[in-house]
Amino acid sequence: MADEVLKMSEEIKDATTVVPRSIVYGLLMNGIIGFATLIATLFCIGDLEAISQTDFTYPFIAIYMQATQSKEGSAAMVSLILVVGLGLDIGIMAAASRMLWSFARDRGVPGWSHISQVNGRTKIPFTAVITTTILSVLLGLISIGSDVAFNDVVSLTLAALYASYPIACALLLWPRTTGCIRSVRKPNPSEIKKSNLPGSAGKLTWGPWRVPGLLGTSINVFAYVYLTITEMKVDGATMNYSILVMGAVAIFSAVYYLIWGKRTYYGPVVDAFHDDGGELPQVKAYE
Repeated sequence: MADEVLKMSEEIKDATTVVPRSIVYGLLMNGIIGFATLIATLFCIGDLEAISQTDFTYPFIAIYMQATQSKEGSAAMVSLILVVGLGLDIGIMAAASRMLWSFARDRGVPGWSHISQVNGRTKIPFTAVITTTILSVLLGLISIGSDVAFNDVVSLTLAALYASYPIACALLLWPRTTGCIRSVRKPNPSEIKKSNLPGSAGKLTWGPWRVPGLLGTSINVFAYVYLTITEMKVDGATMNYSILVMGAVAIFSAVYYLIWGKRTYYGPVVDAFHDDGGELPQVKAYE
């Protein structure tokens, strides 16, 4: 989840440099640790047939039991995963609540006037955090009634996530290939912010962190093609029915916008800056 820092970029100083750097470092560290963990697991996996028939809910616990031959040792290793998972949950909750708060600030979700509020003492979007937590708990309760329904909801999050990646790649690939993004040898942060504001006249400006030239374009093309390749032949057993839920969410969003959202949502809230780089009060598209 190296890209979680992206959702917190509004609270990061010098975000145009720090955020991309954090994403790359996060990918490198997580990749190295994950690969090392995979190698260790494969060497200690033991009897595959016994693991596939284990009574444990999660088969990796059986791998630990085979490797350690100890309930205490296996419990200790599982506890480490739970601790890591707790830290991951906190990061995901913080990122999800900030995304909800940001969209509520733009008046793009139902109840935006309440969700967009920021606590004056803690300086955090408390209502957005509570809303995200309650929704997560309610979704978790689905597993009590039906594991199949819960798995469909969980897979919906992955389907929506991967559906968003090709959109981002396309929106970057198009201006790359049409020359709509200009490169500045010594970019001025304030000038970059001005030229990259929504609705700004002229070309966009590259920030201080990018992959230039043909290599960057090739990476964008490869990512777009890779994300759009799917298995065409499916049946009742291989079909991922989360697409139905995703379609229902898309229809609800479209209906909400047509009936109510278009009266309040006019685009994102942006920041304006003085010529010397000083920040002006927020400029809203609906003002």
